[in-house]
Amino acid sequence: MPIMKNLLYISVFMLISSVAHADEPTLCRDSEKTYFSCSSDIKVISVCLSERFDPDSGKLTYRFGRPDKIELEYSSSYNELNSKFNFGFFSYAKGSTSELSFKIGEYTYTVHRDSHVFRPSTAGVVVERNNKVAAYKKCDNPSFKNEYDLSDLNDIGFIVGSSRGIGTAGD
Repeated sequence: MPIMKNLLYISVFMLISSVAHADEPTLCRDSEKTYFSCSSDIKVISVCLSERFDPDSGKLTYRFGRPDKIELEYSSSYNELNSKFNFGFFSYAKGSTSELSFKIGEYTYTVHRDSHVFRPSTAGVVVERNNKVAAYKKCDNPSFKNEYDLSDLNDIGFIVGSSRGIGTAGD
């Protein structure tokens, strides 16, 4: 009987572990690498990069919405990267902050991921209108794992600026 009881405990633990570490949803296509993706309520926030990204082909793309209905998509080719997007990164002993922002009209969208040792990490997208926060979509699970991370955008050709610290003060 103790063997059956132990097998039951192990089975329940494995089931809970697999649910807890399930992949985050993404709006990235199969031909794209996911650099950021998380759920926010019933919507998904994703930053995707074409498998091939160089002066001749590929795009960096932000998507927001549901898999069946993308509400906002914003892209840039390699050659337009630094004129259409801004990237900020800051690393320190106990954490880091990564921010990718773009502007459409009077709205600025900033995707951020902040990792910290001594307090909860945060991630999401801040929407500003005329430099005032109009909306904030917080990731339901800010400690998500993808093959790539928002900070890895540092390696694709950005002129890296400083981050504004969105999310570093907590929610």
